[in-house]
Amino acid sequence: SCRYALTKAAEHVVFFGTVYLDYMWPTDYFAANLPTLKDLSASDVELEAAREEALNDVLGEGLHDFDGIVDIRTLCAVKRPLLSRLGAVMGVTIVHDKRSTLPSQMKRINQIL
Repeated sequence: SCRYALTKAAEHVVFFGTVYLDYMWPTDYFAANLPTLKDLSASDVELEAAREEALNDVLGEGLHDFDGIVDIRTLCAVKRPLLSRLGAVMGVTIVHDKRSTLPSQMKRINQIL
């Protein structure tokens, strides 16, 4: 995964001059869907045991840590950036949906940059 590769790059003090992050879902997909899952979990709707267990597993895994925005934040970290200080190019494919709009994702990315 990208997360693993970035962790290893940081461990071995590797810097990137070119990075292309080609996501097939919004950069904040899991974080954007977390409130919906929490609402479903907290609702009065009676769920069958297996479905409730699966929902709790998903909520407990911290999937929002795997969102693309975390990769971007890791690459551009203030203390230990993984982008070359000599210059770097980073491209990010942004996919949007009704919970994660293009403007909201661009705003978060621009705040990191």
